[in-house]
Amino acid sequence: MERTREKFVIGGLEFASKDGEHPSKPKKLDEKQEAFLIAAACSNPPEGRVRWTIKLLAEHLVKVGIID
Repeated sequence: MERTREKFVIGGLEFASKDGEHPSKPKKLDEKQEAFLIAAACSNPPEGRVRWTIKLLAEHLVKVGIID
Protein backbone atom coordinates (compact mmCIF):
# COMPACT_ATOMS: atom_id res chain seq x y z
CA MET A 1 0.00 0.00 0.00
CA GLU A 2 2.79 2.38 0.86
CA ARG A 3 4.34 2.18 -2.60
CA THR A 4 0.97 2.62 -4.29
CA ARG A 5 0.26 5.69 -2.17
CA GLU A 6 3.69 7.08 -3.04
CA LYS A 7 3.14 6.48 -6.76
CA PHE A 8 -0.24 8.23 -6.51
CA VAL A 9 1.33 11.30 -4.91
CA ILE A 10 4.06 11.40 -7.55
CA GLY A 11 2.04 10.75 -10.70
CA GLY A 12 -1.67 10.59 -9.93
CA LEU A 13 -4.21 7.80 -10.26
CA GLU A 14 -3.24 6.64 -13.75
CA PHE A 15 0.43 6.30 -12.79
CA ALA A 16 -0.37 4.52 -9.52
CA SER A 17 -2.73 2.03 -11.16
CA LYS A 18 -0.27 0.94 -13.86
CA ASP A 19 1.74 -2.14 -13.11
CA GLY A 20 5.20 -2.10 -14.66
CA GLU A 21 6.52 -4.94 -16.75
CA HIS A 22 7.94 -7.87 -14.85
CA PRO A 23 10.98 -9.73 -16.15
CA SER A 24 10.18 -13.22 -17.38
CA LYS A 25 11.49 -16.13 -15.36
CA PRO A 26 13.37 -18.97 -17.04
CA LYS A 27 11.29 -22.12 -17.46
CA LYS A 28 12.18 -25.04 -15.24
CA LEU A 29 10.67 -27.67 -17.54
CA ASP A 30 10.94 -28.14 -21.29
CA GLU A 31 7.87 -28.89 -23.43
CA LYS A 32 8.06 -32.67 -23.03
CA GLN A 33 8.52 -32.46 -19.27
CA GLU A 34 5.65 -29.99 -19.00
CA ALA A 35 3.39 -32.26 -21.09
CA PHE A 36 4.24 -35.21 -18.83
CA LEU A 37 3.48 -33.11 -15.74
CA ILE A 38 0.09 -32.06 -17.14
CA ALA A 39 -0.76 -35.64 -18.10
CA ALA A 40 0.18 -36.85 -14.62
CA ALA A 41 -1.86 -34.09 -12.95
CA CYS A 42 -4.89 -35.05 -15.07
CA SER A 43 -4.55 -38.75 -14.28
CA ASN A 44 -5.88 -40.52 -11.23
CA PRO A 45 -3.92 -39.71 -8.06
CA PRO A 46 -1.90 -42.39 -6.24
CA GLU A 47 -3.85 -44.98 -4.30
CA GLY A 48 -5.09 -43.63 -1.00
CA ARG A 49 -5.14 -40.03 -2.25
CA VAL A 50 -8.09 -37.95 -3.37
CA ARG A 51 -6.07 -35.59 -5.59
CA TRP A 52 -2.55 -34.77 -6.72
CA THR A 53 -0.61 -32.23 -4.68
CA ILE A 54 2.40 -30.28 -5.89
CA LYS A 55 4.62 -32.38 -3.64
CA LEU A 56 3.17 -35.66 -4.95
CA LEU A 57 3.62 -34.49 -8.55
CA ALA A 58 7.23 -33.45 -7.88
CA GLU A 59 8.00 -36.79 -6.23
CA HIS A 60 6.37 -38.63 -9.15
CA LEU A 61 8.45 -36.71 -11.72
CA VAL A 62 11.64 -37.56 -9.81
CA LYS A 63 10.57 -41.20 -9.42
CA VAL A 64 10.01 -41.72 -13.14
CA GLY A 65 13.21 -39.84 -14.04
CA ILE A 66 11.69 -36.80 -15.72
CA ILE A 67 13.56 -34.39 -13.43
CA ASP A 68 16.40 -34.64 -10.91
